[in-house]
Amino acid sequence: QNIPQSFTGYGVRLDKISIVTTSLSIASVSKIGSPFRLNLTGGGFLPGAWVYINGARVPGVAYKGPSNLKAKGGAALKAMLPFGQPVCITVMNPNGGTTPCFTYTR
Repeated sequence: QNIPQSFTGYGVRLDKISIVTTSLSIASVSKIGSPFRLNLTGGGFLPGAWVYINGARVPGVAYKGPSNLKAKGGAALKAMLPFGQPVCITVMNPNGGTTPCFTYTR
């Protein structure tokens, strides 16, 4: 539909619009034993989010809420975290949003 440029008519006026966003980030990472897992806290996590260590997908992820994920995998996960060596942990949401790198050393 073409509206002429000279058209002056009725429109809509909106007031007090706010958009609330939670920045996608990792605040802390801690290990949980038996079986070996990682507890990730932060913000903006979505169901279906995945955890990566140095760019490689962890074996499993449990979504516990928008501020908590558990990376699962036991021995396979532990092998991705060489003792004493810092690694880059990131979370990627299903929409492609990715956290900044969180450096973690076991």
